Amino acid sequence: MSLEGTVLALVAVDDDACQPLAAALRAQGATVRTAGVDTSALAMLSAPGFDAAVLDVGSAPEPFVPLAASFRSDPRTRAMAVFALVSEELPCGRLAGLEPVHVVPTGNFARLSQLASDVLARNRSAAEAMERARGLEERLRGTLVRLSAIRSEAQTFTHDARVLCGVIAGFAGNLRDGLAGPLDATQRGHVAHILEAANDTAAMLHRFGGAARAHTDLPADMASVAPSSARTVRRTLFDLVEVTRSTMQLFETVAEQRSVATEFEAPEPVSLWGDAMQIKQVVTNILVNALKFTPAGGRIRVVVRAVTPKGPASGFAARQHAELVVIDTGPGIPPEERERVFERGARLTRDGRVPGAGVGLAVVREIVAMHGGAARAEEAPSGGTALVVRLPLDMRSRREQAVLLVDDPGAARRVVDVLRARPEWTREALKGDDGSILAAVRTCRAVVVLPQGEKSALDELLSG
Repeated sequence: MSLEGTVLALVAVDDDACQPLAAALRAQGATVRTAGVDTSALAMLSAPGFDAAVLDVGSAPEPFVPLAASFRSDPRTRAMAVFALVSEELPCGRLAGLEPVHVVPTGNFARLSQLASDVLARNRSAAEAMERARGLEERLRGTLVRLSAIRSEAQTFTHDARVLCGVIAGFAGNLRDGLAGPLDATQRGHVAHILEAANDTAAMLHRFGGAARAHTDLPADMASVAPSSARTVRRTLFDLVEVTRSTMQLFETVAEQRSVATEFEAPEPVSLWGDAMQIKQVVTNILVNALKFTPAGGRIRVVVRAVTPKGPASGFAARQHAELVVIDTGPGIPPEERERVFERGARLTRDGRVPGAGVGLAVVREIVAMHGGAARAEEAPSGGTALVVRLPLDMRSRREQAVLLVDDPGAARRVVDVLRARPEWTREALKGDDGSILAAVRTCRAVVVLPQGEKSALDELLSG
């Protein structure tokens, strides 16, 4: 029996009445703080860290009732163990206002020490168990998040790989059917093997996708967890027009087989800094989606263009963008569903019989977001769907204007020294009206301004 390491709050009618019992508790190894049953007790117990409170009630419990009520109402003390030392002659009914408390007869210090030791040991064990449970819950949560990411990546992989298998099978089928010219027996044998391997691969991917879904089943509250993507963007300069045109060529045969006409419009090359392979994946997924929902006799129109912001703009809207628009003559997407179609696994009720897992457009938005762009669905003039992707032409460095007000010539000199060290450093004296100055400022990455009266210092630091 020991109270070693425990911190107790001892409350009596007045502080002097606490001292004998406090000394006995300290002898058992407890740290004891004392207070009279008035505002000083509440002030003392407002500080966290007490393991238990001991109320020296005696034969007068009424002064302690407000304090006990405060224990129950304050989240900091609600779980704290409370012991009441009461006179043996005190009727139990008078203790009702103190509940819940552990009652010990006054003067029975051994009983108090034993009971306090047992209760606090149980409380510590319960607290440790709760802490372990919280740790396990946190680890489980992290595992579920990682599992969600694995499930997401498996969905993306199976979707995109099956699309590529379809492209391989389509071109191999063209060769087999003589659309690219006659084949000899050896060539026909090779084509047959290619077709068989493509079909077998697609079947394996289908089984893998089903197994991934079955073995990564998530709780209902984890279904909407957005996994952190493992993709990285490798930025190179490429022509979005050429990437889109070459990707469309992969689906020409599929479009012809479905009696869907395609049209491509690109007024001029559009140079874009980004991951060409991932952007090709964006184009592929949007085209597959359009082909899936465009009926026979329909039309798909693809437009690629550069967009320059008009008028004053800032942030994302101020950048030059590449815009990819794919317009189909399918059934369209209801306005209330146009955001949901970009969620993983989201499918319209009417599309239950259309093959798919609701992954393609989700991948589009993820890749576009990593490139600093945006993707949205709109109603096409034909009544079908227009899927619009906007990508900044260059995300390697931000080009929003920034104005730095410097009130110290020395600090301004250091700022300009940093700017001068950059290869693109230029300086220009602005003369003219406010309009010409504003036009010049809009093209700058940074503008350093010194307050009026510091012109000589500014001339000096720019003269180098």
